Amino acid sequence: MNSLQPQTPFNASKYPVVDRHGTPFTPGCRVRFTLQSYYINTFGDEGVLCSNIDAYGGFTIHARKQWPVRDRNGAYNIVRHEVYASVARYTKGRFVTAGKLDEQDVFVDVIP
Repeated sequence: MNSLQPQTPFNASKYPVVDRHGTPFTPGCRVRFTLQSYYINTFGDEGVLCSNIDAYGGFTIHARKQWPVRDRNGAYNIVRHEVYASVARYTKGRFVTAGKLDEQDVFVDVIP
């Protein structure tokens, strides 16, 4: 079972979900990511996919390091390993987990 099969127990979205290289996600796969932190800030790490893909194409990653979580005012609230990532764009009938934040790439890639 992988993320190419939509509306399954693993991928609840209506479309296939792939990384920016076209690789599908599998349950428990290792990933490398750079995600938005607060406005135009980013953070990156490696981790393991620890949830199924939700109806919006998003999923939870258990990161190697703990990351501070900011509130809507930019203050640090808590520190945790789990980060949520959602798809960045829809293209060619698929959700792709990559996009741009200002001039920086944001992505989630499968580590082979």
